[in-house]
Amino acid sequence: MISRIIASSGVSFNEEYLLRGEGTLLKDQPLDSQPPKPYRAPTEVEAIASGSRTIQRLPIIPIEAQAGIGRGFLYDRDQSQDPADVCAEYETMEVVLERETSDRYKLFRVKGDSMTDGSLRSICAGDVILCREVYPEDWSFGLINNRYPNVVVVIEEEGVLLKQLTKHDRKNGAISLHSLNSKYEDFTIDLSNVRAFYYVERIIDRSMSQW
Repeated sequence: MISRIIASSGVSFNEEYLLRGEGTLLKDQPLDSQPPKPYRAPTEVEAIASGSRTIQRLPIIPIEAQAGIGRGFLYDRDQSQDPADVCAEYETMEVVLERETSDRYKLFRVKGDSMTDGSLRSICAGDVILCREVYPEDWSFGLINNRYPNVVVVIEEEGVLLKQLTKHDRKNGAISLHSLNSKYEDFTIDLSNVRAFYYVERIIDRSMSQW
């Protein structure tokens, strides 16, 4: 659609700028002439007027194999830590959440191709996903959720993993995880090694470069 608009207008607009805000509005416009983006403070904004919902600015946490990522706010929470400091460390985004459960949500930016199989169900590198936490005290009731089969699992030694949950062995306290990409093997992990668990509710920002 953007290509058609550019062709019909006769103006050399920059597609990257129109899609992602990168570079300059015009292809031949010098970079130093681009006006700076306004600063947006990484703090929670006021609840919207509809009553049961709130607009919150959440940090976008990278999904990558990095041991210890998220310590202090994804697990081993540091109550003395100012949420604004966390927001300042990462890129942020505003999302509309149900007020009663807003403290359970996190945003993650996907890295890698383990959940990409070429279909529309793929979760691709660069996508931002909205995830709802399930607290450890609720894990024993069962983690399989047919509505939300994709999960984010935080393991202290390995980092943050995005997978599909295929089995929860409540008797032995283990979960089986599956990748949509067939080149990755399924595996099982003990829940005692899991520091945080989230259901992937939806993709809220799709990386267009994947399509």
